[in-house]
Amino acid sequence: MTTPTHPKRRLIPLLIAAVVAITTFAVFSPAISNQFIDWDDTDNFVRNPHYRGLGVENIKWAFSTFHMGTFSR
Repeated sequence: MTTPTHPKRRLIPLLIAAVVAITTFAVFSPAISNQFIDWDDTDNFVRNPHYRGLGVENIKWAFSTFHMGTFSR
């Protein structure tokens, strides 16, 4: 026979999750009114001949290169 859990014990994790969700939304809500920033997407994704799918060669390239120096700084 199992003993029922106390209602307050079930409520605490929900309250913690709600506080985290509300805090996260409050912190990042100013970003909702911003526009998309397109600084390097054209060069990284549109004009980049190596970024063309998820084949083995593409994945090898993605993990072995520093295209445009993004990760080398």
